[in-house]
Amino acid sequence: MWLGVHYLSDVVGGLCLGTAWSLLAALVAGAFPGGPAALPEREAAP
Repeated sequence: MWLGVHYLSDVVGGLCLGTAWSLLAALVAGAFPGGPAALPEREAAP
């Protein structure tokens, strides 16, 4: 697209692959909410 180097399908494919890779890494690390590597809940302000 930019400078005529990539087709739109290349860009969309890369975005999908990156999203899938990130979700897989989060799944393996247990970083989803409620998982062992998830950030702790913040306390509500009084």
